[in-house]
Amino acid sequence: MIKLLGTHYFSIKLLKLSDLVILPSNFALNLYKKRYVKYCKNVSVIPLLFDDECGNNIDIKDKEYFSYIGRAIPGHAFDIYLDFIKYAYIKGYKMKFMIATKTGLSNILSKDKIIQEMVSKNVLKIAHGRPLKNSEINEAYKKSFCVWNLYRRSTQSGVLPKAFMFGTPVLASNIGSFPEYVKNGKNGYIVETSDLKNYEKLIQSIQNIQNKLDFMSLEARKTFENTFYFKAQVESVKNIIGSIL
Repeated sequence: MIKLLGTHYFSIKLLKLSDLVILPSNFALNLYKKRYVKYCKNVSVIPLLFDDECGNNIDIKDKEYFSYIGRAIPGHAFDIYLDFIKYAYIKGYKMKFMIATKTGLSNILSKDKIIQEMVSKNVLKIAHGRPLKNSEINEAYKKSFCVWNLYRRSTQSGVLPKAFMFGTPVLASNIGSFPEYVKNGKNGYIVETSDLKNYEKLIQSIQNIQNKLDFMSLEARKTFENTFYFKAQVESVKNIIGSIL
């Protein structure tokens, strides 16, 4: 609470000194209009921008994991991801899973017999407990056929555009800016938060992605190129800079 109050206080101070505010989604814009627009009315929307670390070097034959990439925290529903992959494994669904996180998972690995069995049988691959190199993270995206974005709380996600960069569809919650960028049956699927524990429904969406991976991987990559790749937004940035000069 102290951190949030401090952020709020200094945000207002900065906004009063700002000529322009750039927000990464229409969802963020709506939040801004409710709370902060009176401090700076000059505002534009540009998605999170990335360089291309993939270069269209995508081979769907490499994509074999349904992955969790990023911090293993409750807000990103890591606990549900773990519960889901154990459910899918016990039910005999032919899927492989990967976790790539700097969060330490030793406590889980030492106590959860099912997770231990999945690791021993190469059904689950885990890298954890240290800051991962960018090359390791990129390799995780490259080898994933779908990435977990089924978060409990989120306004933006860097995981989303990074997955699209590597032609990897996502499963995303219907919160924050996800519905602006995830198109059902094209670059991923949006899941209602009330269905986060409807594991059979999640499995159906994952299987749909597996069955249409050729098409959906291309659509995910197109979304990156047309939206999150910095070169796609050059003219928008020029116009914004021109407007304040």
